[in-house]
This record gives sequence, structure tokens and C-alpha cells, in this order.
Amino acid sequence: MKSSDRPASPAKLPLPHRRSIAAGITLALVLTGCSTVTTIQDVQNRPRRWFSTVQLQGTVGDRVPLIGAEVYELKDGTGSIWVLTDDRSLNTGQQVKIRGEIQIEDITIEGQTTQEVYIKQQQVLEKQTEPQNP
Repeated sequence: MKSSDRPASPAKLPLPHRRSIAAGITLALVLTGCSTVTTIQDVQNRPRRWFSTVQLQGTVGDRVPLIGAEVYELKDGTGSIWVLTDDRSLNTGQQVKIRGEIQIEDITIEGQTTQEVYIKQQQVLEKQTEPQNP
């Protein structure tokens, strides 16, 4: 095979082509990272490991109304996490699958700083029509 028959290495491609390849790889990684359900325990234990957006699945627990929003506890077999949303259509006991952004807040009480991890809901992907009996 002559060297002219071989495809150019990515480093020798024009800049716009290299950017297109990099964008395609990044998009594939983001879509792959967002397409699987992550356990709540994994998010709680290593929140910075994940892309900022994850999919979680579980049961809606306690709900707390806020002005213009609400938080609810999402539980799966591995743990629970609070979810901030402006969607008030979910009911306690309902099974849901959501996409949301991981949020990490530092909270200082009496000189002790701890991190609180919660999810800012972006979309409900699936939900059971009727809540399960608790």
C-alpha cells in the first residue's frame, strides 16, 4: 500500500474536520453517559464521577412544597436523594424514571462544612400512572 492510499491521520486533517470529529466523539460520550440508569448510591458516593446529567429510577417518597417548585425524595434499592422540580404532577408512591442535573452544595453549620448532593430535575422520562400503595 502506497502512503498516498492511506487515510490521513486526524492530526493532518484540516482544523474544521478535527473539530467535527471531536464534537462527534463528545456527543457520543454524552449520549452514552445519559442513556443508562445510575443508582442513587453511585450518585451519592461519587457525584463528581458522572457527567452533570444522569438518569435515575425509583419511587417518589416525601414531598415538600416550595414557592414555585417542590422537592421530593426519590428512593431506589440503594438509597434516596432529594430532587428539585417545578413539576407537581408526581405523587407519593409513584414509580418514575427521570433525567436530572447533579447539584452539589456546601453547607456550613457551626463551623462544620458538609456537601449536600441533590438532583435538579430536567425531565420525567417514564412514570407509572397510579402510585403504588406504600
